[in-house]
Amino acid sequence: MDTPAGPEKPAARRGSETRQRANGDRLTIRLLPEERAVLEVRAGMAGLSLGAYVRARALGDAGPRAQRAPATDRREVAGLRADLARIGNNLNQLTRAVNQNYLPDIPGLTQAVEMVIRAAARCMLALGYATHDS
Repeated sequence: MDTPAGPEKPAARRGSETRQRANGDRLTIRLLPEERAVLEVRAGMAGLSLGAYVRARALGDAGPRAQRAPATDRREVAGLRADLARIGNNLNQLTRAVNQNYLPDIPGLTQAVEMVIRAAARCMLALGYATHDS
């Protein structure tokens, strides 16, 4: 729109949204621990941080820079946890053997290392990241 002083200029951009939020107004609410836990679970299910989730629910938009986290496959994570427990058991047995001045068999050690590598790759896939092997 033109004004008597000349054409209207667009508003100047003043820093990133992150800096604007850091210096912006803060809203504090009090929640029971159970209420916060519910919000954190819902935010996680939506793949958003708690702040982005609350903005999305209250304002209808999480903001242009809200980062969505990859969805977590709970079965895959449960399987990974079981694998890691087995790996931990193997490593405890190897450590006990070394502490008793017994040199463990190398294939057992190699197998434990391979299990760790496989479990790490599955973790990356469950979190939505590509592995270096693919």
